[in-house]
Amino acid sequence: MFQQNGVFYKRNNLAFHTSYLEYFERLALHNWLFPDTIYWLEGLMLVVEPGDEFPQLRPVLSQKALRAVRGATQNEVEALMNKLGFVRRYEDNYTNADQTLFIEDLHDQNVLVDATGDLLVFDPVIYLTKPGV
Repeated sequence: MFQQNGVFYKRNNLAFHTSYLEYFERLALHNWLFPDTIYWLEGLMLVVEPGDEFPQLRPVLSQKALRAVRGATQNEVEALMNKLGFVRRYEDNYTNADQTLFIEDLHDQNVLVDATGDLLVFDPVIYLTKPGV
């Protein structure tokens, strides 16, 4: 990851995804649910990691740098997620009413509060939980 001109660029190794389709679905869901922290697909690059026999194709994303004053509390995150139609299942994990989406990793390092009090969600782990959705 590196920053340039107020934008962060990061390459994803797809370690938490079973396919490119799943990765792009999660990216689209993030951008739909959290438009204030939208990710932009900049392109794809070939990467050779130590121990790899062949180069791997990796997506490169950009996201505007976030300015925050602190991490969000669990109550603040829960209030935001409730407004979006999600309920907390346990700790920092949420599901929607029909349980087709599950979002985890919404803790105070992945949900920040900016100077105006708005919550900024980035780097959540989003799962489609029912086939065909």
